[in-house]
Amino acid sequence: MMKKVFIIIGLFFWVNMSNPKYNDRHLSILTEEYFKTEKLAPKLIGQRFYMDENDRIFLIDIESTTVSSWDDIYFSFQALSLLGKLSKEEFHTFIVVLHIPDQILPFVTISNANCATLYFIDGDYDEKWWRGECLQVKEL
Repeated sequence: MMKKVFIIIGLFFWVNMSNPKYNDRHLSILTEEYFKTEKLAPKLIGQRFYMDENDRIFLIDIESTTVSSWDDIYFSFQALSLLGKLSKEEFHTFIVVLHIPDQILPFVTISNANCATLYFIDGDYDEKWWRGECLQVKEL
């Protein structure tokens, strides 16, 4: 009987340690480090976590060029999907604000977080589906 209790407790700790969840402060640090260390990452200008009505939002600002803008948007949503899975609190929306030095106004790209996760993490859908069903591009 005592052996079963130790096995259950050990299994509980193993499951919790293998899938860590982070608060916003730690997630912010992880985001900064991820964008600093990844070769293909655009320059991260800022980040913010906030609530809008009932939606929890993860927003980042990146600097890009017109040549690399789609690759930078793609990389950023992939990163948000990966980092969002590490959060203690679930995100509903990911926003990437794209700043291009020659343009006065930035572009705002928005994706439903669950939708992005289905594409980037789970691989359930293809890029065409994600672009058509999940991604919105707006100018400020």
